[in-house]
Amino acid sequence: MTAPAPVVLNFKAFEKNSLKGFFDLELPSGLILRGCQLHESHWKRWVGVPARSYEAADGTQSWARIVDFRDRRASVRFQEMATAAAVAAYERIRGAA
Repeated sequence: MTAPAPVVLNFKAFEKNSLKGFFDLELPSGLILRGCQLHESHWKRWVGVPARSYEAADGTQSWARIVDFRDRRASVRFQEMATAAAVAAYERIRGAA
């Protein structure tokens, strides 16, 4: 039995460095993650989840996770599902342009 796929909501293309766009992601549970990002670099794609910025002790900007996973397996499973959905949305947007 295959788990239901997450749904990408309102994908907005925005290309800068590895960033390809922003979107909200509705999980099968009904949870909506707002402000996810699709990235691509060196022929790899991944989804960035929401994080907040803060200034580190050395003065550089760092990011604190808002969403995390209980273990590596859960993280990998999320990345596989979320990235597939985000790439499909990104390619639909690019095809329509």
